Amino acid sequence: MSIYPTRTAAHLAVAGVVVFGIGIALREAVVVAWGGAVLAAVALARAVTLVSVMRIRSAGFEMLWTGSARVKKTRPGGVVTLLAEVRNRDTLAARYDKLRVVASPALQTWVEPLAGEVPATGSVKLQIHVRALRVGYHGVYGLALEVRGAPGLFEVPLTFANPYGIEVLPRALARPLSSPHGGRSRTMAMAGRAGRQRGDGTDLHELREHLPGDSFRRIAWKASAKRGRLVVKEFEREERDVVMLLLDCSVELWSGPMGGAPLDRAIDLCATLAVHHSGKGDLVGLSMVGARELCRLDPDCGRQQTSRIVAALMEHAGVLDADRCGWDDSDIAVQVTEHLRPLDPRAVSDLRHNRIDKLVERADGMLGHAPFTRPLPNGRNPSDARLRRYAACFGLHVP
Repeated sequence: MSIYPTRTAAHLAVAGVVVFGIGIALREAVVVAWGGAVLAAVALARAVTLVSVMRIRSAGFEMLWTGSARVKKTRPGGVVTLLAEVRNRDTLAARYDKLRVVASPALQTWVEPLAGEVPATGSVKLQIHVRALRVGYHGVYGLALEVRGAPGLFEVPLTFANPYGIEVLPRALARPLSSPHGGRSRTMAMAGRAGRQRGDGTDLHELREHLPGDSFRRIAWKASAKRGRLVVKEFEREERDVVMLLLDCSVELWSGPMGGAPLDRAIDLCATLAVHHSGKGDLVGLSMVGARELCRLDPDCGRQQTSRIVAALMEHAGVLDADRCGWDDSDIAVQVTEHLRPLDPRAVSDLRHNRIDKLVERADGMLGHAPFTRPLPNGRNPSDARLRRYAACFGLHVP
């Protein structure tokens, strides 16, 4: 367990050393004794802080989320508030400072209150505010704070590993476009609010005068006899657009500010087009390409197709696959170990002794605590793919 001095403790230690040195130089036993007493007091305060924090931790000093939900949905720029509480089961109060949220860089976080005291056998309620910056699955990994012992001269950093998921949907879902983009392709309508066009169909649109080239099968003989001239039947048919969305997901398009990169804007536009055309009853499909085709959805209609398109945008535009990621298999193992350390400290020993198979087993065993359920990404080998799935399920940020 690490322990750090406060500024007051550092000043006292420096003063003790200076007084002790002056006493030796002057050969004054009283001055030496005074300086030594100050140093001894600082050392005693360190030991008391360490013992008290270990006692509080072993008695039950924990952080819990309020409520049973472990995932919240929002949109880029949206702010959600998570409620949590820090509980102290010890018979001594615990003072904390420098409370902060450990989360993905795609999330901006701030917490209230930043410092305070958890009463003995009591709790303190916290409000954690999260602003989403980028579409995708992102994690709030837990809280970190520094606990001060009884003298208040030393601080011990503690981390609460309690994951929470933030599912960030495209902003465009709430901002449908008023006009379609791109070309048009016609096919017969099956359902939905399709447009009505003149042509071969079953519904009569109007009777009009016969024109050169009109088929004799369309002549309305009874109406022609009454009017004394040839008239033909004009029918109408339902049509819907077939819209195929093509999204360039090249890794280079992620460069730029979080939430303002070219691919961020393209995902929003793509989702907007999908919602707009689906609302008209059109058939909408999606193709996502990078160095290879990442995903393809054949044109279909309805809300389920819109949901599939949005899920594909969130799932396949990222860079977790080995061929799109800046991390190799050793890098992903290190990052998973760092995240796994508070949950299972034995993972550090597995990595140190190159027991990757054991590390993978521990990571798989923790997936039940993950906020998300994600498919297996592409990896350089089976172990690498399973570690990448761990990163995906916990919403780890991958460069």
